[in-house]
Amino acid sequence: FTTSWRCLTLISLLLYATHPILSVSKVGMLSIIVMFSVLFIFGLVKKRYMLILAMPAIAFALTFKEKFLWRIASMLKAFAAGVDSPRIEASTGARMAEISSALDGLQNSATNWIFGIGHGGLWYSDKVILGLSPNNYRTDGGVHHIHSGFMTLIFRHGLFGLAIYTGFILLIIVAAYRNYLYFKSSEIVVSAISAGVFVSMINSFVAMGPLNSLYGSLGLGLTAAWVFRLRKIRMLTKC
Repeated sequence: FTTSWRCLTLISLLLYATHPILSVSKVGMLSIIVMFSVLFIFGLVKKRYMLILAMPAIAFALTFKEKFLWRIASMLKAFAAGVDSPRIEASTGARMAEISSALDGLQNSATNWIFGIGHGGLWYSDKVILGLSPNNYRTDGGVHHIHSGFMTLIFRHGLFGLAIYTGFILLIIVAAYRNYLYFKSSEIVVSAISAGVFVSMINSFVAMGPLNSLYGSLGLGLTAAWVFRLRKIRMLTKC
C-alpha cells in the first residue's frame, strides 16, 4: 500500500468509528466492536486501550439491543393478532398497515410483482392508521414511505429489483469476508475494518425487515466502493 492509501485508510477508519455515534446507528456500533476485537485478538491494541475504546461501543449497542428485539417481537405479535388488533403498539401497527396496504397495491397487476410500482409509487388505505404521521400523506391520500426495506424494494422495484439489491449486498459481504482473511497477516487495520463491514452488512440486511436500513443508503455505495477496491488489490496481488 502507498502512503496516500494508508492515509485514506486511517481517515476512513476515523469516519467509520465516529459515524455510528453521530447517526445513532446500532449495527454500526456493533461493527466497531468487531473491528476493535480483531485488533485486540491479534495483539495490536493493548488491553487497557482496548477497554477504553470498546466500552462506549458495547454500552451503546446494549442500550438499543432491547429496543430492536422489542420491535421484532412486536411485528411478530402483529402478524398473529392482526393489524387492527387494539393490543398492538401504534408504531408497530403503522408498520404492519403499511406493509399490508403495499401488498394490496401490488395485486392490481402481475407485472407489479415483477417490476414494482416505481420509485414514486404510493400506497393507499381506507383505514385510519394510528402511529403514522399526517405529514406522510400526499394530497390524494397516498403514502410513499414504507418502514420496511424488503417491502419497499418489492413495492417500488418488484421481485426483480429485490433480487438485484440482495445480490449486490451478498457480493459486498463475501468480498469483505475474503478481504478480512487475505489482509489479516499483512494489513491488520484494513483487515479489521473489513471484518467490521462484514458484520455490519449482515446485521443491516437482517434489519431491512422492520427498518429501511440499507435501502437508499449513500453509505452502502461508499462501502461497496471501498470493499471492491480492496478486492481488486487482492486479485492483482495474487497474479
